[in-house]
Amino acid sequence: MPALRPLQPLAPAPPRLLNPDPEAEPDRFSELPPEIRNVIYKYVLADVELHITPVLQPGQALPKPPSPKSDRTLPPLPALHQPLSQISRTPSQSSTTSSDPNSHPPSLTTNRPPPPNQSTLAPILDKRRTYPNPHPLALTSRLIRNETIPLLHQHCPVHCTINEMDFTPLLAFHSRIPPSDLKYLQRNPNLVITLVTTQDKELGALDSMRKWLHWRADQHRCQPDWRYEGSRPSSRVGNDLRRRLKRMVEKGKKAEMEKILRAMKVDAVVNDLWREAELFCNAFKRLVRSYASALSVLG
Repeated sequence: MPALRPLQPLAPAPPRLLNPDPEAEPDRFSELPPEIRNVIYKYVLADVELHITPVLQPGQALPKPPSPKSDRTLPPLPALHQPLSQISRTPSQSSTTSSDPNSHPPSLTTNRPPPPNQSTLAPILDKRRTYPNPHPLALTSRLIRNETIPLLHQHCPVHCTINEMDFTPLLAFHSRIPPSDLKYLQRNPNLVITLVTTQDKELGALDSMRKWLHWRADQHRCQPDWRYEGSRPSSRVGNDLRRRLKRMVEKGKKAEMEKILRAMKVDAVVNDLWREAELFCNAFKRLVRSYASALSVLG
């Protein structure tokens, strides 16, 4: 039986501080008491507002700026085996090199487009401003993120713009919040939904609005106090929304839809006198059309 090689002795463990100095200052931010950290978070988030932006669909990207109109044809991209001496340079660069000996050497000419001006970049910059990055505190560390997100939802104003009754951004925002953290959003008194409609026709299926009404009608879920705002839509859109309200059966959905119509200044219920006047006008229009068609046949 071969002899076993003896193991090397282990290094002694460092001495343990059984009684640390209570007056020593903490070295890291996470070592501060939670009360002090919350005070720092509230001070940093004093002027922060949350804006719920539209959600990009999978594969959808921001629109590209339009290509500048120019009659100049750019030289093609040089081949990899082409020597540098055969690559052409632009006339402006050659003249600059000959006139100013202290200038930088001219760059190689490729199919690089000319630099766009500010007017060309304006649409893309405005579009990027509608997709802001998260707050820096939420990107620092996992500990700071878990402590900051509830304070954001509880103390910071939240604004959401709904275009053409598409509640997809708001549904996506709520889906990212765990059910146990909805209580923080429920304590926030500054929750505003702005309803914007620009169409002059019926809005279509509105699946996202049905999901939102179903979500708001759930009595076993924490419901934040969202407040609706908006301008009066066109008559067709108003009649379409009023017709959808009339067909609803559940009380929770119907009550939430009445809040939406009230914020958009659309009468949820039309009185009988107005309805009779509308029916009389429609009957009078049909009578005029039939009389005009009869005159055209006789004439």
